[in-house]
Amino acid sequence: MITFSVAILLVSVSISVAFDWYSLTEQNYAAIQSGLAQLNQAAKVMNSSMVENQQISQSAISGLVVHVNKSLIALQRIYPEAANLSSDQLPTTMWYTGYVESVADQFRQASTNNVMMPAQGIVRNILDAMNDLYSNPSRSCAERYAANLVQPRISVGRLRDCLTTNIPFFRGLTETTQLLMRYTEAAVDAVIAQVQLCSPNSRRCIAKFFGDLPKLLGNIVSNINNLYGMPNAFSQPANERNRECVSLITIDIQEAIQNIKANVSACSGH
Repeated sequence: MITFSVAILLVSVSISVAFDWYSLTEQNYAAIQSGLAQLNQAAKVMNSSMVENQQISQSAISGLVVHVNKSLIALQRIYPEAANLSSDQLPTTMWYTGYVESVADQFRQASTNNVMMPAQGIVRNILDAMNDLYSNPSRSCAERYAANLVQPRISVGRLRDCLTTNIPFFRGLTETTQLLMRYTEAAVDAVIAQVQLCSPNSRRCIAKFFGDLPKLLGNIVSNINNLYGMPNAFSQPANERNRECVSLITIDIQEAIQNIKANVSACSGH
């Protein structure tokens, strides 16, 4: 699971500093901690959604094998020719389970790099702005605008949106996998139903059906290969979207901070 923490060192406040400044310091640190908590919660929600959808996708793949086995067992109850048929003769589907897990792990790491790590830069910008204001020689001007640092626009918690917007796309991957598996199961049923085209006493027809069946089922199960690249098709655009999201929010926060500094400068006549 993605975790994130930033150690924030409280600015030491001398006895000579007015209580109002100390109160503002507390408010700023509380706002930063609240923003980090929001970001961590979003990461937790995103990760839970990833795990849930990963399991659903993998279950859909496993369900195909179960469906094939049940279909073969049903044939074996009626036709002696089906006695040696097994899903073990078909292409493996296990690779997709590991593939989805690998892509999910890569996306978690990318989310840490693209969203969680840049959050530290935003926190540093807020702390630097606090220090600039608290050390500003024009105390009255700084006091007038310092409280503006505690506003929703200047919050590292805004980055949570960069994570939660990924959730619908995880579901999209799951729905794509489920749709393909439903189609594949239907194709398996259609092929197996062709045994009914043979008259019960037509041994040559039945022999041909069972002779061709492993290849036909193998071609159908191989349809899972169409999913190769599908997880990346969802995760790669999400990575780009996350980077853009963080960049836009960072610029917006920096602009808000610069506006506060500009107001203080204009107020003090600098």
